[in-house]
Amino acid sequence: MSRQKKKKYEPLLFPTHDESWLKFNDMKRRAQNYWRYRNKDGEIMFVIYRLDMTNKEGDPYKQFFPICYGKDVETQTIEYCNQQLWKKDRPLLNIHALTMSEYDKVLITEGEKACSGFREKLQQSDQGPFSKIFATTFSGGCQNWDKSDYSTLKGREVILWP
Repeated sequence: MSRQKKKKYEPLLFPTHDESWLKFNDMKRRAQNYWRYRNKDGEIMFVIYRLDMTNKEGDPYKQFFPICYGKDVETQTIEYCNQQLWKKDRPLLNIHALTMSEYDKVLITEGEKACSGFREKLQQSDQGPFSKIFATTFSGGCQNWDKSDYSTLKGREVILWP
C-alpha cells in the first residue's frame, strides 16, 4: 500500500465570515475546545483544536491539531488542511485584543487551556491583582515557543507562567 504524498501549501488567512472550518474533520462534534489565532488586525491565521482521548489501557490523553487555510502549491487549490502552515512569526493567542487594550502586564501561560482558564476565572472581576493582566500563550507547546512573534509585547511587563 503506498502512502499518499503530503501536500505542500502556501499559508493564507481564513476567509472573512467563513465558519466552514468547523465542519473540517468533523471538528465541531469531536473537539473539546478550539482556539482561533488571529493577527493584529483580528484576521484568523489558524485554529488549534483539542481532542481528549483514551488509549487501549483506558488512560486519558490529549492531542492538539491545527487547521490552516492554504493554497496547494501543485494544484493551486485553496482549502483547509490539518497542517501548521505558519512556520514562524505565529501570533500569540488573542493578540488582536491586546493590541487594542491598555494592558501593560501580560501573562504568558503554557497552553491554550491554561490561558482560557485564567481569562475566564481570574479576570471576571474588574478588581483584584489579576484584573489588570492580559493572558496569552503561544501555539504548539513549549518546544515551539521560538516560532511566535512577540513584538507586540515590547514595552509591556511580561510574566511567564509555565
